[in-house]
Amino acid sequence: MQNSFGYCYLNGIGTNRNETKAFEWYLKSAENGDATAQYKVVGYHYYLGIGTDRNNIKAFKWFFKSAENGNVIAQYNLGGFYLNGVGTDKNEIIAFEWYLKSAENGDVTAQYKVGHYYYYGIATDVNIRKAFKWFFKSAENGNAKSQYNVGLCYEEGIGTNKNEAKAFEWYLKSAKNGFAMAQSKVGYRNKKYNKDR
Repeated sequence: MQNSFGYCYLNGIGTNRNETKAFEWYLKSAENGDATAQYKVVGYHYYLGIGTDRNNIKAFKWFFKSAENGNVIAQYNLGGFYLNGVGTDKNEIIAFEWYLKSAENGDVTAQYKVGHYYYYGIATDVNIRKAFKWFFKSAENGNAKSQYNVGLCYEEGIGTNKNEAKAFEWYLKSAKNGFAMAQSKVGYRNKKYNKDR
């Protein structure tokens, strides 16, 4: 209910728009343990200064509470806070741990990020098999960048067996999802195919 009052004040539904009152209602909800309010509202309100003064330390605190309460998006964003030192000390290892937690809980962007970390050995050892695994999970969930990376892994035999047909299939999916590098790969392959015929 408190979240609903906050939403109405924030969007001027049934009342005048009032960011300060919206923040007050969202804060009450967050203090009562609502993980969504902790992340989506209070964390962002402090981070962006909506209805309250901008305060990265308080934003971090609320993102952290929400992440601990299982909010997948807060877990991903907390990784970014640690990665960039926003409201806390910069720490790539802890950032990776939060990205991994978010990825394990199904966040598609976090799955891509974890694959990227394993591929390049950022805050963890290089592990191309794990990189492929996470790129693949993210790709299956529709992430165009990951679809491209899965195509590249199949094309080059990175973390999996080489398979030109599967590589093209994933490049095509990525291209259809608007990823420019994949569109270029598909266009080049089509041009080459037609030239060789």
